[in-house]
Amino acid sequence: MRAFAAINYCNNGRPMIHPPNQTVTAKEGESLNIVVEFCAEPRHTKILWISEENVYVPGAEARDGVQALAIEDGGTESCYRTVLSFDTIQWSHAGEWWVLVRSSEGISDASVLLNVTRASEYSHAHFRSASLTYLSMCLALVILQEHRR
Repeated sequence: MRAFAAINYCNNGRPMIHPPNQTVTAKEGESLNIVVEFCAEPRHTKILWISEENVYVPGAEARDGVQALAIEDGGTESCYRTVLSFDTIQWSHAGEWWVLVRSSEGISDASVLLNVTRASEYSHAHFRSASLTYLSMCLALVILQEHRR
């Protein structure tokens, strides 16, 4: 993360997110924390986790067993961690999740594809179409851009 922070976020001013895309597979019924690191100079002004159905703000209360935890220090200057925590993974959690990071210099996003498997000898992964997620992300970007003005 240190090399990432020192080299990348200064290049264009926008927040930089690592990893920009990831795929996570979890078993139904287990807990899960998805961690995304980001660097922002100037400091971030807004973080959002977005699913097909909800928007989660770090530090807010859990909804349906899902919570965006408070932003953590990333251990490097201007770098942080955001964690999306699932108390118990459900089949309905499968699909694409987005994290948006905004600073006064712009907005960056990362995608997490969450595959959910059932605990059985014939289990198979389940994921949903991301079309509603894309729509949600676009709506959030428009709102954030308007709010920035």
